[in-house]
Amino acid sequence: MFSENIKTVDSKKVLLFTNQDNPIPDSLSKENKTIFNIINDFSFLKILVEPFFLYNAEKPFDFDIFYKDFFETLYADNEEYLTMVSQDISKRLDQLVTKIHQKEVKKRSLFKVPFHISEDLTIGVEGFNIVSEQKKNSYIWIDDKSGKVADLSTTWICHDTTQPLFPSDFKYSYVYGGKLVVFTKDELFRIRNFGKPGLTLLGFKPKSKLKFQYNIKHPYFIYPDEKQYVGSHSVFAHLLNTMNKMEKIAICNFIPRSNSSPRLVALLPQMEERDENDVQISPPGFSVIPLPFADDIRNVKNSACDRASEELDMALGKIIKNINNEEGYNPRTINNPYLQKFYLNLQTIALNRDEIEEIKDDTLFNYNMDEPIEELIKSIGNQLQLNNETPVKDVKRKNNDDSQSQRKKQCNEKTDISNVTSADSLKSYTVAELKNFLSSVNIKPAKKKAELIDQVVGYLKL
Repeated sequence: MFSENIKTVDSKKVLLFTNQDNPIPDSLSKENKTIFNIINDFSFLKILVEPFFLYNAEKPFDFDIFYKDFFETLYADNEEYLTMVSQDISKRLDQLVTKIHQKEVKKRSLFKVPFHISEDLTIGVEGFNIVSEQKKNSYIWIDDKSGKVADLSTTWICHDTTQPLFPSDFKYSYVYGGKLVVFTKDELFRIRNFGKPGLTLLGFKPKSKLKFQYNIKHPYFIYPDEKQYVGSHSVFAHLLNTMNKMEKIAICNFIPRSNSSPRLVALLPQMEERDENDVQISPPGFSVIPLPFADDIRNVKNSACDRASEELDMALGKIIKNINNEEGYNPRTINNPYLQKFYLNLQTIALNRDEIEEIKDDTLFNYNMDEPIEELIKSIGNQLQLNNETPVKDVKRKNNDDSQSQRKKQCNEKTDISNVTSADSLKSYTVAELKNFLSSVNIKPAKKKAELIDQVVGYLKL
């Protein structure tokens, strides 16, 4: 089974479900030899066998008849796994069902780039995406007749000659100064090329210079890659330990892949953490934090606000102490209700079930509160003078002539924009007016005003 599999797997495991405690009688010595030859092969290839012995009250399962010798021979050097095999099956079945319902995503490297520390020193690193939103798998097109995955292809046809177009036939243009500037695909590639992918060290800064508000998107995590450059682990470890002791961060120029824009990033040292059982909690490496540009951070004016009373502060402090989770916040324990509902619907369709099971939404508020907390919340509501009354806004009655006036307005806008003689005069029109004009001439409007003006200029050929 594993030899026929072309793909390389990290671990090999066989789940054995059986209700026969003596599959091979003792008299059949030939089959017994074959079984123990298979055991030797499994042990050599490091293939794990996890059994699930099925039994009932009428027919108990005797582990000692055959499988005791089988697993003692297979796991002679692994007492922990041998103890797990002989434990109660009901507990392991529950663990198996829980694992099946958990959708695990294998952590793959997002990029592998050289890390240029200086002109004469370069090491290899690979990057991982630490946090990302779990999404549904994209749908695929299926051939209705054969049931196989359909092969999709796109062919561009010339409107005038009805002949197929090749990549060399395409031109790319931009409106600049009211004129159409044409580029070839190779010219655009050279314009957008900022260099080869890599991480280049620019300098160091104190860790205190890295403000909380600079974290505008999720960071990456880099780890040394010995396959690119021999000795990367040693240099990476020395740099990590030195920066951690000196409480420094590294400022680097980062190009993750070809044709991507460069970005200034900060390398924040992250040391290895282990729990009381010597199990690794977090690996050693650098968190790659993308730094914001000047226009990414706004200057927000601090407006004056009312200060809460001391009684209100004390009441809120008591609530926080009472509802504090001793185990800490773990996002892995909170499932996405949207995805849970989606996978449950797929399961219902696949198993031909009539009713859909209800899911547990972990994001909803738990209203089963302790009585002291409930009383504190009520007292805070009374101090804030809160009530359940919601102000109702007056709904303006829609005029019957609105649709006619809207059509008349669009017609006037179309006439006005059609008479424009220069691209600069289009800037006086609003985004809504430009979108209405483009929609009236069967052109899908863009989102930004500059792009809308370019579309109008291209249509009017200004």
